[in-house]
Amino acid sequence: SGEQNLLDLALHAPHKGFQLGGQTGLAVVPVNDEDPLRVDTDEALTAQLSQMHLQKGWILVACGRERSSAEVMKKKIETCLTMPNEQIAVTFQVDADTAAGISKRILQRTVSRHRLEEEIGNKSLVQLDKLSKAEKTRMLGDMQIQSLLADSGAAMDLEVLLGKRPGQLMVKVFNLFQAAKSGNVKQLAKDSVLLPAVAFMQRDGCGNVPLHHSKNYETVALLLNRSKEAAEVKNALGQRPLDTYLIRHPNTLNGDALNGLRELVRARKETFLEPDSHGVSPAMRVHPEILHDL
Repeated sequence: SGEQNLLDLALHAPHKGFQLGGQTGLAVVPVNDEDPLRVDTDEALTAQLSQMHLQKGWILVACGRERSSAEVMKKKIETCLTMPNEQIAVTFQVDADTAAGISKRILQRTVSRHRLEEEIGNKSLVQLDKLSKAEKTRMLGDMQIQSLLADSGAAMDLEVLLGKRPGQLMVKVFNLFQAAKSGNVKQLAKDSVLLPAVAFMQRDGCGNVPLHHSKNYETVALLLNRSKEAAEVKNALGQRPLDTYLIRHPNTLNGDALNGLRELVRARKETFLEPDSHGVSPAMRVHPEILHDL
């Protein structure tokens, strides 16, 4: 069904955006399908799978995880694209052929995330934090919400509801994750100075810390500078940041990717041969031509 084919993508400048049409006014007409968007997920994906080109006929479902009219969502997108350091999650109902090429787990998590938003009243992390203790207890006791929190991997929402982390901090940590994923070095450098050490060890729904999502050498260096301990953290699949970096850059031999790899190997050299839960070690992911260089 359509509700099973929901996908979150991260939209930010300099993307040219897209037009909407069709009977509902929500069908996508790409402006430039050569300009891909990043799949907005906590999972470590290869470079090929982590980006998607917009396809004509996809249906825009939500913007910033909020469902509203085509006019409102289009305005949000246009505003975001005028701000160089801003990005927004846009949710599409994709066609069956596109869905067939995407991990079912990612699609299921997206559906669960949007159902969770509806159950909690589309409240932000800050708004969740401001709820009364009684209301938080009611939500945590609701079986439907419990199930959706688990199925969507909403780790930050759960920590706020449990009173373990303040909402304001979780918003900043969420932005830290997004900057690491997109390789926004300028934003990352600005944010990292203001955040406490605990922010760099915060896990997402797949057990990753921000370092797991480092896109390039600069983000690796910045995050390691703030928390060298993050290099030791294993995610839900038993992968350290070195593993996930190599998943994204398995055959890249250019200077930037190679320098990022060197930084991570230097931080955890003794784990270079240690396998993850799939039995794959970092050494097995490295391109043979650069093994000697490490």
